[in-house]
Amino acid sequence: MVDIQTVSIAIASAGVFVAAVYYILQIRHQTRIRKTDLIVRITPWFNLSPKEFAEIANTMMNLRYKDYEDFVQKYG
Repeated sequence: MVDIQTVSIAIASAGVFVAAVYYILQIRHQTRIRKTDLIVRITPWFNLSPKEFAEIANTMMNLRYKDYEDFVQKYG
């Protein structure tokens, strides 16, 4: 037979687990929002449209290099 204390512990444990998962998802979402906000804020500095800047930023993020010397060797 299951007593009330066992049920209470199980519910509390489930609540803590759900809260931890929710917090992790919120942190990931907040990181995406901050990255997007950064792009939106610095785009006018380059006098580019948001689409042009997004294309350039995407190109830069997809470059493959190990360090500065490797970057200079591959991409000038």
